[in-house]
Amino acid sequence: MSEANILSDALKHFQSRVPRWLFATNNYDNGIYRMPKRVALQMPYIQPNGVMVWALVFDCDHELTACAAGDGLLPEPNLIVLNPDNGRGHLTYFLKAPVSRTDCSRMAPLRFLASIQRGMTVRLDADQLYPGLITKNPLSDRWRVLAPTMHLYQLKELADFLHSHNCRRRDLATSGYGRNSTLFDELRTAAYQKVIEFHRDGAPKSKFAEWAGLTATCLNHQFSTPLPESEVRQVVKSVTTWVWKRFDFDGFSQAQSRRGQRGNEIRWAGHVAASRTKPWLKLGISRATYYRRKKSLPPEAPS
Repeated sequence: MSEANILSDALKHFQSRVPRWLFATNNYDNGIYRMPKRVALQMPYIQPNGVMVWALVFDCDHELTACAAGDGLLPEPNLIVLNPDNGRGHLTYFLKAPVSRTDCSRMAPLRFLASIQRGMTVRLDADQLYPGLITKNPLSDRWRVLAPTMHLYQLKELADFLHSHNCRRRDLATSGYGRNSTLFDELRTAAYQKVIEFHRDGAPKSKFAEWAGLTATCLNHQFSTPLPESEVRQVVKSVTTWVWKRFDFDGFSQAQSRRGQRGNEIRWAGHVAASRTKPWLKLGISRATYYRRKKSLPPEAPS
């Protein structure tokens, strides 16, 4: 297949995959705005992913962007979108199986995606704080666009190039999808601990969602580059819907009772009640005297 045909196919694939409504702008200084796809496609800066992550985008802020994936360290990107004035730009990899970010999505694939993004960011010497929300639109005449391949990548395939896709938690938190999954995990943990209070007080779900929004905003500011408000709102909606729907007060009480029973079983394992052995008989004293003397003894030192 000729280079022109590969480029044509890559641009068609990009155009078909961007969401129907998305953020875009013609100038970052003017802000980014949500708009319909037909309008956004005319803008030089555009949001590639919606609730389905089908593209991994990397911001290479150096003059060697076009050959950043060379020497076999990483596979060829599907799109290289360059600023013709300085040679800097974005590399985009198309995913064969998009990763879902909806309310019902599993976190394991998103964590896997985040670890791969982190590893590729380091390998490409790309901007580690780039959130990945907006990219240079390859359909815009403002940029120079290259399309080395139309191969669609599996996450496992990209991980194989990295040799290891396991990243430490603090490393994950520096990448776009890593910040997303970290915020999700921390908000979910806090929500499970807090939701019982709202249920016990008879508070509506809206109050719980309000608390979750304030908590997520605070958690988001732990990152050197916080997530965009739209990403935070999406995480809040996901956690609020899931935790509120899944929480069962009766089930929680039963679980707490079971935990208490298991704790008592472990604590008293091997213990035989004095009422069964009747040690006061061996000592030749009354039961009352035995317990009175026992109560006056100092507590035993922990073993």
